Amino acid sequence: MAQSKLKLFNLLFIFFGAICINAQELKFLLIDGFTLAPVADASIVEGKSGLTFYSDQNGRFTIPSQSNEPKAIIKINHKLYKEYTGEFSFGSEASEIVIEIFQNENSNIDLSTIQIEGTDDSNNDESEVYSILGSSRNPIQQAIAYEFSIMRYRNRGISNRYDQLGINGFLVNDVTTGQVPYYLISGQNQINKYSENRFSYPEQIEDFGSAGNSQWADCRLRNYREGLTFNYSLSNRSYTHRLGLHYVKSSANKSLIYMFGANRRWAQEAAFPGTFYDAYGVYAGIQKTFNNKLQLHFISIFAPVVRSKSAPVVNETVELTSNSLYNPNWGYQVGEKRNARMVNTRVPAFLLTLERKGTRISDTWGVMFAKGKRSNSTIDWTDVRDPRPDYYQFLPSYEENAQVKASKIQTWKQSDPSVTQLNWDYFYQSNYSNIETIKNINGGIDSIRGRRSLYILMDEHADPQDFEAYVRRKIQFSPRKSLLLNLRFENMKIHYYNRMLDLLGGDYFVDYENFIVGDQNANTNNRNHIVAKGDQFGRNYEINSSRFTFYQQYSHSFRRVDWNVGLEQSLQWNSLQRNFKNSIFPKQEDDNAGIMKKPNLSLKSNLAYKVNGRNYFLWNFGVSMQNPSAEQIFINPTWRGDRLPVEDQIKIFSTDVSYKYSSPELKFQVNAYASWFMDQILTRRFFLDAGSEDDPDSELLDGGFINGFYTNLDEQHIGLEAALQFNISPKLELSLVAQKGEYIYIDRPEYYIYDQFSTSQGKHLVYLNNFFVAGSPQTAASLGLKYEFVRYGSLRLTANYLADNYVEINPLRRIPEAVDGVERNSTALSDIINQEKLKNAIVINASAFKSWKVKKSYISISLNVGNLLNNKDLLSGGFEQSRFDYDEKNINKFPNKYFHLQGINYFLNLNYSFN
Repeated sequence: MAQSKLKLFNLLFIFFGAICINAQELKFLLIDGFTLAPVADASIVEGKSGLTFYSDQNGRFTIPSQSNEPKAIIKINHKLYKEYTGEFSFGSEASEIVIEIFQNENSNIDLSTIQIEGTDDSNNDESEVYSILGSSRNPIQQAIAYEFSIMRYRNRGISNRYDQLGINGFLVNDVTTGQVPYYLISGQNQINKYSENRFSYPEQIEDFGSAGNSQWADCRLRNYREGLTFNYSLSNRSYTHRLGLHYVKSSANKSLIYMFGANRRWAQEAAFPGTFYDAYGVYAGIQKTFNNKLQLHFISIFAPVVRSKSAPVVNETVELTSNSLYNPNWGYQVGEKRNARMVNTRVPAFLLTLERKGTRISDTWGVMFAKGKRSNSTIDWTDVRDPRPDYYQFLPSYEENAQVKASKIQTWKQSDPSVTQLNWDYFYQSNYSNIETIKNINGGIDSIRGRRSLYILMDEHADPQDFEAYVRRKIQFSPRKSLLLNLRFENMKIHYYNRMLDLLGGDYFVDYENFIVGDQNANTNNRNHIVAKGDQFGRNYEINSSRFTFYQQYSHSFRRVDWNVGLEQSLQWNSLQRNFKNSIFPKQEDDNAGIMKKPNLSLKSNLAYKVNGRNYFLWNFGVSMQNPSAEQIFINPTWRGDRLPVEDQIKIFSTDVSYKYSSPELKFQVNAYASWFMDQILTRRFFLDAGSEDDPDSELLDGGFINGFYTNLDEQHIGLEAALQFNISPKLELSLVAQKGEYIYIDRPEYYIYDQFSTSQGKHLVYLNNFFVAGSPQTAASLGLKYEFVRYGSLRLTANYLADNYVEINPLRRIPEAVDGVERNSTALSDIINQEKLKNAIVINASAFKSWKVKKSYISISLNVGNLLNNKDLLSGGFEQSRFDYDEKNINKFPNKYFHLQGINYFLNLNYSFN
């Protein structure tokens, strides 16, 4: 009998013990607050223990009890949803707690509408499109993307040379130039909205990271909601209309998912006069799950774009035309506006990855290939007047004769398009009337007679071919310890050449280079080369760059501390192949082709101290030594194959310290940051005026077209940033973001200059110490109010202040020759040396979002209005012209050029989705 009672007691103990254990864990179901669908792959951090959990495919997760802790504080993060923070008591009577989270309103905004035009003279390739491609929960990054970007704002003032873009684990940065190829997924916001946006050498599995923005788009099909989505947008920014379709479907057992989409963006005339936009996008993908451990992903993306460009201008043209959006790049042809500066990009990409997940070891393999054409059109001319209407000699300020000046002023004020814009009729008439005979054409004995074109429209091509392969292994030693190993191989080949786009009424063009003294044949292997429409001519060379990288990262999570350390080593290889020969530099090969002498080495560490579930201290540190890119070391690949004599590694030191507080009512963070960029090499191409060189034997004495190189250029970026989000009431939120920095040069770099059409060269010590790094405001603040509707909607109003924005300086105004003979303490000296500070700006923006659920359909509409005050005097940036009057020291002869911004602008977006 006693034994039976003992058995019964044991059974009851086990039974009630199980109940107690079950009561000491919390079970959750995570759903979309609008569609009520489960949300998978969300990251859940339990604040007191620091443990991280993930919601499963059904949206469920469990938080185990912690000793002596009656409550759990959880923070939920998902790429597409707003951050959620909540506090729950163990022993809750509910068997499962349902949590609703809501999507970010900004996840459907197409950031390609936020576009700022660049120019060759400002050392930009084409346009600068702000780099954050998807939604972000970081309030500072949100402010930069949606509030500050209109002013070319760069986070912490760091150049986009140090940004990264990744897709499905592939690092797609151009190995040859280091630039980010946004054109690969331009405008494809439906597939790149699942992205992680990080900064300052973060902990990440894909790659070591960068001192700038690291953005990794996750385009795996399991992220996308099933069904058909229709999208229409209306805007007055870069384009006017956007139409898009997006479709995702899976098999019954979810083992096969496929996706495809198509869209178009276009504008007959965009915000700037004479600019058009025509872009398409198509993509397709498939995901195959073979078992619980093996998954195959494939996606192809093709986003061709043809658009025309505006240009920075001097104040004189704006005042004369009374138009802040004056654009000299277009003119009338047969009554239609025609732009000479067009960008044409057609580069399809194919990405294949294979994932194998294990209990302790997970592997990922990937192969990517992209190849296509990229070109910029421009007018070229031979022995005729400059075609640019805003060329300094055509402006009234250049005239000394009062009567002629007054006449020019009157003509400009009347906006005579034959004067203020490109005169296409003049170009055609000049070619029509130029009848010539050319003998011994194409290296033979034949002759040609006809209209020889003096003005032409040509495409300057830089056609990329990109191959990448990587393998990544993650070893999970325990729930708190892991090791990441990543091997990556990248190869980029770019073919540079010119192609004849339009002979402008002529019959042929002769491939001569008039700046060469003596034999003017651009290619001495093909003398008197006759060029027809569509023919290739002029420059013709290929740069081939490869990089092999090994990245390791160890992570360890303790109860109060998370810590990781990362190492990266890489070897870099560059070569130049010139496919033509000229009389000045007949040698075609690159003697120094091969692996760079020094390996790239990088080290980083991240530390997080968790005071409790609401208070965190974070520290990030990174140091990197990187070889210059091929673009930075070849002196003049168009005409010669030799390299810059300085190939120092770029040294980067970056650190920041942060404090974060997070509760359901208040979120606050403050960061202090510092970065140093040492021994940088920067490239510029410009026209050098006579007088900067004093060597009587140098062909540079009279000026000419120049390739210039900053070497040993050091920058310091330090500052503070803060963000606050406070719930005034359950429906009203106050937000504040502020960033104050100081970005300056901290040395005197050496500046090498090389004549493009001779062997002449020079070197100058540039007195650059304590000048400001241009390209971004150094002070920014945003104050916002957001009102949440009772059901699925919001209104937001923000006031933004941007200040301390400086123009890009001309280094050759900071050399002794520029101030030779100028009185030391005079105003003239200050005018030459001082760096112009642009006026501060206040920008008011507003946005609205509303969504509805109708049976199985989902409808959302959003409206974003920028610059509500319709301020048309905003300047996003500017630069000193590379030309300078070394004789009279007159800075007004070549005044600064500026980037102007449009007034009030809007973006209206409509989404309709159904299963």
